Amino acid sequence: MSTLAPDTPRVLGPADAIPNHFVVPYYLDDIKPRISVARIDGNLYAFDDLRTRGGQPCPLSGGLLSGRR
Repeated sequence: MSTLAPDTPRVLGPADAIPNHFVVPYYLDDIKPRISVARIDGNLYAFDDLRTRGGQPCPLSGGLLSGRR
């Protein structure tokens, strides 16, 4: 699996395309993972979209965004 360095810039689209408190999935064409981008209180956060639960892939972008960590 390929990993991205934290300082690797990526342009996915216009920042205002993601409403506040929403999560949107994106595919990175060059290395094929799917990531989620969330806007929380005006800030954008990116993270790996697919997690496994019980051995089955589960997209985090398909859930509800709630709380903070």
